[in-house]
Amino acid sequence: MGVARQAAQKRFVPKKPSGHVLLALLEFEDGAGLLSGLGVDKEAASSSVAASVAAAGPAPGARS
Repeated sequence: MGVARQAAQKRFVPKKPSGHVLLALLEFEDGAGLLSGLGVDKEAASSSVAASVAAAGPAPGARS
């Protein structure tokens, strides 16, 4: 879960939403795992998570 926390922190998100867990798994498998084998693209997933975070707006209690 440390990688998920780092992925969330890179995007200034105080919690670890499921999208950041997905990014952590993609980071861990480094293009040679089940998700990559199923066609999940790390860059596309990262863009999608970033768009979801932006659409959700700031987290309650987040500092600006």
